[in-house]
Amino acid sequence: MIGLLPQGPMAADMFCRIVQALNADVISLEMAKTPERLQESMRVKDGMRDLCMPQVAEVWYEIAAGYQQSAPGLAAYALETAACTINWIDIGLVANEKFLTLIFALMLSGTDLRLRSAATECMLEIVGKRMDCSAKLQLLGRLNIFECCKQLPVFSVEDEDVAQKYAELLSAVGGVLLECQNKAGTEVERERSGQQLLEVVPIIVGLLSSDDDVLFSVSVAFLGTYLSKLKQAENLSGPQIDSVRGVLAACASKSQFPVGEDFNADPLSRSALEAEEEAGEVRRELFTIFRNAAGLMPSLAYDLVGNALHALYQQGAEAAFQEVEIAITLLFQLAESPAATSQAMSQDGPMFRLACLLMDRSPPCGGHRLVSLAYMDCMVRYSKVLAQHEQAFGTVVAAFLDQRGIQHAHPGVSSRAAYLFMRLVKVIRQQLLPYLNEIFSSLQPSVESIISGVEFSVWQGADGEELDDRLYAFEAIGLLLGQEQIPHHQQKAHLSTLMSFMCRQLESDIKIVYARGIDGALAGLRVAYVVQGMSYLSKAFTPHMCRIRPDLGELFCNVLALVSKTLGPLQSQKLARDRAVSFVHRMIETLGAAVVPYLSEIFQSLLCCLEPGDLIQTSTLLVQVLNKLSTHVSHLLELLLPRIFTEMLQRLPEESGGNSTPAPTESELAREANDVLKAWFSLLHALFTNGCANSLLQGGCVPFLQNVTTTLVIGASPSNPEISARKTCLQCLGAMVLSWCAEDPTNDPVPGFRQFIMDRMLPEVCFGPIIQGKVNAKDAAQSGLIGEMAAMLINLYKRCGESACQYLTATVLPGLRCPPSLLHQFSSHMASGNQKELRTFLRAMAEQCRICALNGTTPP
Repeated sequence: MIGLLPQGPMAADMFCRIVQALNADVISLEMAKTPERLQESMRVKDGMRDLCMPQVAEVWYEIAAGYQQSAPGLAAYALETAACTINWIDIGLVANEKFLTLIFALMLSGTDLRLRSAATECMLEIVGKRMDCSAKLQLLGRLNIFECCKQLPVFSVEDEDVAQKYAELLSAVGGVLLECQNKAGTEVERERSGQQLLEVVPIIVGLLSSDDDVLFSVSVAFLGTYLSKLKQAENLSGPQIDSVRGVLAACASKSQFPVGEDFNADPLSRSALEAEEEAGEVRRELFTIFRNAAGLMPSLAYDLVGNALHALYQQGAEAAFQEVEIAITLLFQLAESPAATSQAMSQDGPMFRLACLLMDRSPPCGGHRLVSLAYMDCMVRYSKVLAQHEQAFGTVVAAFLDQRGIQHAHPGVSSRAAYLFMRLVKVIRQQLLPYLNEIFSSLQPSVESIISGVEFSVWQGADGEELDDRLYAFEAIGLLLGQEQIPHHQQKAHLSTLMSFMCRQLESDIKIVYARGIDGALAGLRVAYVVQGMSYLSKAFTPHMCRIRPDLGELFCNVLALVSKTLGPLQSQKLARDRAVSFVHRMIETLGAAVVPYLSEIFQSLLCCLEPGDLIQTSTLLVQVLNKLSTHVSHLLELLLPRIFTEMLQRLPEESGGNSTPAPTESELAREANDVLKAWFSLLHALFTNGCANSLLQGGCVPFLQNVTTTLVIGASPSNPEISARKTCLQCLGAMVLSWCAEDPTNDPVPGFRQFIMDRMLPEVCFGPIIQGKVNAKDAAQSGLIGEMAAMLINLYKRCGESACQYLTATVLPGLRCPPSLLHQFSSHMASGNQKELRTFLRAMAEQCRICALNGTTPP
């Protein structure tokens, strides 16, 4: 073939095709090969290296040099063929002065873009050739690669593919030098690679400014690795510090929002939305690099941000919003970086001074949507600084409450402002007490308009389940008013004013909902807003405060009475109904036992609608009542439990102990049944662990005792795959033992229950799973089950004494084929009454039985 090359371009093309096919089909290891094919591949490579590769390399050169003008595509094809084989041939065949001179010339000034790309690909393969550190550094020196990197026209080349190849080459050179620094055998080699690296880094940093995604990504990936390498250095050299300075400056410049789009319009245009989203993706990566670089040289980052802030105040109204926004955002990013040390944030620290600079004077373009958002985020991030800089309270708080914040024309800003103001108030609410009247006066019109002006267009909830963040303004007010330091009359006056308005709005909207039924959707949405606002408002008020200031508790009780009357009309308004139930949950936390008189009406309204989701919601509310108010609601349980038990058991399949048959097969119905089962276990757990077990022995609950015990035994057995549910059931069974087993068997409140424990409960949920090897004591979750089993056995011993121990060792355990060697040990551990020792024994027993079950043997 080489002899035919003088016949012209067709022979040269055929030669390249043959070499490419040989490499792809025989030599290359990219495709999986059998051992025989691998040996064949090695023989071919060895033969070609020994016999013909020098001549082949010379042919590549001749084709590339001879046809670069007349047939640049053929010249490029020759170099592409060479690039495919460089990883396995002698590097000296291509890394020589003649070949490299041609490659450099074609890379930098070739007229054909494909030829430029092929030449760059050859250089990439040469640079990436695997060899030891010393040889690699010598190779890079021979290549004169650093001069080449400086001359690469990355930004001026017209073809994106070529530009990307240039960027990949720069990154490859930098990556090789980083690897050499890690693996250098001598200090001389380490210093040499470090010096060469500093020649490449500024060029790669320059790629950050590129609008090309690939160039940008190449730069980001390399700089992340480079900064991580610098973290390992004890001290940075002058050039390294300069490189960090360049990274910080490049990140700050590239992070600015683009010019030409109106990011302050309401609503934003489609192009502006897309531009903001794209900028957000780029900024996330840039800010990661900025934070890492700031952690390396905090002083440089402080200076950069400080200069940016001073510059925007000097420019005043002439400052572009992009410059203002990035200066504020970089200050925020500083607080998220390793540069935010406790010393830097102290009163004498540089970050404290930078934050105070921004707090003391409102920034230019403060009303711009993006600037407002950045400013408020930054103030919340530096709220602890603000707490020590009280002279700036007026300036900062005003920005949250006026047209730059909650009153901003753009709904996204006003919603975010309400949420961020709530977070700010959480930190400095005590210091804000002197400003309470002014804050309340500013917020009152806003919160009233939030409720009265609700429209579907501002409802920004996900999946129709959440209300917008403007309602956090109510929580901010509640945090301020819910402080005992506030004079009683002032606290009551503000709270009464706001709640009176909300109650009037609620009554008005409920009438509309009731009159129009399902058509009163907007009124129902306003109801949801009002009730959610009341929930937020009450979060900072505690039962203690409502006791020492009973008129405050009375205000909340009045609202609760009103909300309890709305649950009936709200059956068709799911969102509003859910918020009303959530408010009842909140009132239980706020008022304590004062809610008891209202619970009967509330539950009667809830029980009118018993779809699976509503049933679970009602059960969850009852669980909270039991956990918080169990001693006050015995009369209520007699009325509620039979109805709730009936509805829940009708939705549980018979195999779980319920009354529904057969088990649902459709995925949605099965999921609902599983959710109801979890709610059932939670309700029983609340009854048994809060001393209400005897409620099941009263009147209408007695017929359900069989279902209760059966569902708990099935739920605690290995047939239940959910470990947490099994643990809950075991806790219920343990509490049942204490409640329904008297020390004198003749006084048991449930006749036959003691025998049920011995004959069914213990074999099925305790000893049976252990002896059958179905409990893995080494699994943390299942180990917790053994702890609950031990607690239940100790409870049994407390109630039944030695007779229970004798029955277990004489009847129950032998019936399960328990090894005789374990019977005496179990008897002594149970009789000791030491739960910890019994748990340890059961774990060892479980592990021994599990291993025997795996091996198919019998425990000794």
